Amino acid sequence: MKKNEDKIGRKVCGLFLEYKKYFPGIFICLACTSFMTFLQPLIIRRITDQGMVAGDMICILIFSGWLVGISVISQIIEIVQTKLFSNIHNELTFSLYQKAYWKMERLKIDYFDEKGSTEISNTISSDISNMASVADQITTFSISSILQIVGGIVGLSILDWKLALLITLVVPVKYLVVYHFSRKKNQLFEQLIENTRAFLGWFGDCIDGIREMKLWDLFHIKSRDLKMLQKRMMDSYKENMMIDEYRTFSVSVLDALLNAVLYILSGLLIIKGELSIGGAFAFIAYSGYVVSPISFLINIKYYFAQIIPSAKRYFEFLDQPEEENGTDRILESGNQEPVLELIGVRFGYKEDSPILNDVNLTVHQGEKIAIIGENGSGKSTLFDLILGFRRPGQGVIKLWGVPTENLKLKDIRNRIAVVSQKPYLFQGTIEENVNIERTALHRDVLDACIKSGAIAFIDRLEDGFKQRIGRNGAKLSGGEKQKLAVARAILKKADILLMDEATSGFDNESDRELFHMMCSELDEKTIIFITHRFEELDGVETVYKLTEGRLEIQYK
Repeated sequence: MKKNEDKIGRKVCGLFLEYKKYFPGIFICLACTSFMTFLQPLIIRRITDQGMVAGDMICILIFSGWLVGISVISQIIEIVQTKLFSNIHNELTFSLYQKAYWKMERLKIDYFDEKGSTEISNTISSDISNMASVADQITTFSISSILQIVGGIVGLSILDWKLALLITLVVPVKYLVVYHFSRKKNQLFEQLIENTRAFLGWFGDCIDGIREMKLWDLFHIKSRDLKMLQKRMMDSYKENMMIDEYRTFSVSVLDALLNAVLYILSGLLIIKGELSIGGAFAFIAYSGYVVSPISFLINIKYYFAQIIPSAKRYFEFLDQPEEENGTDRILESGNQEPVLELIGVRFGYKEDSPILNDVNLTVHQGEKIAIIGENGSGKSTLFDLILGFRRPGQGVIKLWGVPTENLKLKDIRNRIAVVSQKPYLFQGTIEENVNIERTALHRDVLDACIKSGAIAFIDRLEDGFKQRIGRNGAKLSGGEKQKLAVARAILKKADILLMDEATSGFDNESDRELFHMMCSELDEKTIIFITHRFEELDGVETVYKLTEGRLEIQYK
């Protein structure tokens, strides 16, 4: 367990090496700030002993001016330092999000089916925020603390080396106290993350199923789950807050005891004439330079106890299994090979329960075919196999004579356009959702919308193609969403068009018009329809039926 935490800690620290260009500037700022801080107690000693005690007003004015100058310079350096650390924080945050973003491109589709969008986005956002916090205060303080300790030790040695030994006796005690709390914090914070993840996943599930929640009056039933999950999360939060407070209390008591001892000893030395009043002030200040940073450096482990669980989860996300990708071999359309071939394909979500069994299919360029079958017969799964979302357990799938396992997934998906029964529309305008690749001219977008029938409702909208449609097309009906999805599939200029119950939201007339257009005007495209509407199949060359995992010709 400890080795794993150390490994994750090294990974987090290793992220900062990408920003080493900022290190020289930060180190100069910290060194200058530490030097200015080192000078302040010595100047205060001068003001006290040579100015106030000796009654020298000129001395007081001169060294007070020095204090003002040092303070102004320190603040200017702080501004520069904050800017540098802000750059690191922003670049690190962007880098972590970018890695997560491109990881999603390679992740298996099962991961998204299992987790859900709300849980994934909240988890990634929370983890990145916690990891990026390393670039905020912790790193700044840890580096400046080391320099401050050095300055404090030098200052104490100048004043009284015997009292300096006393300061070191507090360090082991503080270490043991903070180490105990850091171990406990690590366990509690990991539990808080897990309880928060469980609640957010449950809450997102309720939002996704809001229609069923209302129709079945599930709010009262699920309120028990709400109370239970919220209680777990709130209890974890309370335990984390209390362990923080217990740690703060323990460290504060130790610091208070140390300060009391320092004041007593300083007072004795002043009474004996072995230490001046200014020297006592300086000694107490330098003691703070040593003890406070040491306390913070020990607390680094405590702060990392809050970061390690998030980092662990983030790196586990990056290590999730990825889709199997092929070689760089480019698909060659227009050759003599069939556009699509399935040879002895077998697939099942469970190895002993195949959904598809010995499926064989050959489709040529420009051919229009349909696949019919009962719900759950594996029709949509067949499309997932063709698109590379899943791999067959047995058999081969070929595109233009090349096994898909040898092809890059990007090549496969660039040559295929898909319209599903429930297409997803992104937040933005109608035109942005049709011209989703952002490469087409407006006249091509218009033409695609005319062919899909979407132009009929677009013309009625106040802002036309510039109309914003909300999250997943919330402002549109199901049929309107499908027409936009068909339009963007037509606009893609892909060789193969897969239609998975793509017109289920169309009225009969719109359905017939679209089907006629596809079979007559898109003669160069290979189109495969999945449908349960037998009446819409006039115009396709072959109709297949999928039953008991096998694909058989219904009529040709």
